[in-house]
Formats: sequence, C-alpha cells, structure tokens
Amino acid sequence: MKTFRLRRGGVDVVHTYRDDSTRSDILAVDWNEDIRVTSAVCARKLTAS
Repeated sequence: MKTFRLRRGGVDVVHTYRDDSTRSDILAVDWNEDIRVTSAVCARKLTAS
C-alpha cells in the first residue's frame, strides 16, 4: 500500500485558537491523503473484533 498526497505539501489548512483554561495557543492541521493498494498479492485483510 502507498499513501499519496492530494496537494503539494500535504497540508490543507492550519487552524489556530486559544485555550483559555490552559492558557495555551493550539495549532491544528488538516490534511488529505489517498491510501491505495498497489499490490493485491502482498495484502491480506485482517478483521479485529
């Protein structure tokens, strides 16, 4: 399997907000990725319950 980025750099948006209860600035990053199976011979489905 391989992970492909949908945009250059892989980052879509960076959010900044203030958490007053901890007196901290928070940086949150949104990104997209596309995971593809490149060789079905090498893959096996595992089911965990």
